[in-house]
Order: sequence, then C-alpha cells, then structure tokens
Amino acid sequence: MICVDPKKQRALVEYLMRQDRPVTAKELADFLNFSVRTVKSYISDINRDEKRSFVLSSHRGYEVNTAEAEQYLRRHRSQLKEIPQSYEERAAYINRKFLTYHTDRLELYDLSDELCYSVETIRADFQKMNRSFSGLGIAYELHGDYAVLRADEQSLRKLARYTLLGEVPGQIVGYGDIREAFSDVNVDAVKLLLEQALREHDFYVNDFGMLNLVMHLCIIIRRLKSNNVLLKGAPLTPDAAGMEYIEARSESQVPQYYGKFEYLLLGPYFANQLPNFQALGEKHGFKAEAIPPKIYGALDAKGLLELIRSMAE
Repeated sequence: MICVDPKKQRALVEYLMRQDRPVTAKELADFLNFSVRTVKSYISDINRDEKRSFVLSSHRGYEVNTAEAEQYLRRHRSQLKEIPQSYEERAAYINRKFLTYHTDRLELYDLSDELCYSVETIRADFQKMNRSFSGLGIAYELHGDYAVLRADEQSLRKLARYTLLGEVPGQIVGYGDIREAFSDVNVDAVKLLLEQALREHDFYVNDFGMLNLVMHLCIIIRRLKSNNVLLKGAPLTPDAAGMEYIEARSESQVPQYYGKFEYLLLGPYFANQLPNFQALGEKHGFKAEAIPPKIYGALDAKGLLELIRSMAE
C-alpha cells in the first residue's frame, strides 16, 4: 500500500504547473524523491479524486492546464490535512482520536494506514507516550494488534486540555474544531448558556477562557452521556462530614437560605468576595470558604469533603 501525502500531491501539481513542457515520470521522481512507480500512483490518485484526466499523460510525459491547476491548488489548500511527521504530532493525533472517537481502544494497523508509518513505529510511539504523559496519569497498554487508553476522569480532563487546547501540536483552535471533536454535544447551546450565566453575574471571560470553559463542559457532558463517573474519590453521601446534604446554588439564591446551612463553599470565580461572605457568615451563623481551583476543576468530591471537615474543626 502507498500512503498519499497531501503535501507531496500539492508539490507535484505545482511542479507541473511551473513547466512549459511535459515532464517525465523520472524527472518528477527525482524532484519528489520518489520512485517512478510511486509517481504514477500519485497521478492516478489525483485523477481519480478529480474524476477526470486532470494530469494529462502522453508519450512525452505529464502536464497540466495552468488555470485548472491554480483552481485545484486553491480548492485543496484549505482542505489539506497534513500527515503528522514528528513523534509529537503523531502523539497528538493519537490522543485526539482517543478523545474524539468515544473510545479507549485503537487498532494499530488502522493507525499505521492513517499515519503512513509502520506498525513497529506506532508501537514505539505508544511506549514513548507512556513516558511523556505519565505525569498526567495516562497509561497506554499494548495488546496484540490494538492499544488501550487507561486513565481516571481527572487525568482524561488534563489530557483533553493538552491535546484540544493547543498545549501540544495537533491543537483545536476554534469553536468549529470543538464542534467537530464533540459532534454529540450541542456546542453552540453550551456556549450560549455559559455567556448568559456570566452576563447575569457580571463576569467577563476572555476568548481563550470561554473556549476553555466550553471545552471542559463538553467533556463533562460527553462523559455523563457515556455513563462515566465524574467525581473522584468518595461520593457525597448524606452522612458525609456530618452533613445532611450538599447543594449547589447560584449567588443570587444564597440570601434566601441564610440560617438554613452551616457551610458555604464559593467557586474560584467568587474567591475575591470571600471576606464579604465570611462577614455575612458571622451574622447568619455559617462558615464560608473558597474551593481551591485544583479541587473545583477536577470535580474532586473527596477533596471537597476534606475541605468541609477542616472548616468544621
């Protein structure tokens, strides 16, 4: 099987377009560092994709119509998806596939075909990825002809941030990419609800912050739809930390519950208002504390309960 590199396809057409004469397969092979057989295969693929004899062939060689070649290059320049070349690009491609295809298992031979690298190279990449991503709590297990991703919910969220928000190559850079990655989630509705909530509470989030929030909510929605548990550690049981229940309320709802709760936990966005709520707590008989971003971002139930216990001491 010959893997087709879109960059090489483009280079082949550009080379033919620059010439005012037919070009032999040997000349194209030397230019592209291909074999003559591979050159002929590429030309066959291009003509098949174009559904016509776009690259013209004669006993003198190959040539293209300049105007048609320009249209071809314009049309394909925005559509080309470059084949990952480096280990970092292949790792990002593999992680993104795990995250966006709702699976924890990928076939090695499928990856080999898609990335145009041998199965042995893909295996070696997975072994290297175990070292690269161990700090995120991610493990990749090789089983015969397939690989499995092992990670808890918090680790998956970290991996998604690295892979989908551009902290490694292969990044998602806009809402169109998030829609593609989370095709089972109404991304526009998530963004609209977030914007409404922030507006109601007079909060401003920059474009990157909003992109981050939308992505994390999409991850949560997908994991819930897949029946995955989001909370890490102990569940919020009725008798946990001596509490009857724990409820989430918006800022505007809190005053109507004064006198009905013992502890008030503020999300990180309200941390700057903690002194005001602590003063109100002295008046209405409750203790207030801000949830550390690490606990809040990871949805760490165990950490949340430990925070409540420390407030009770």
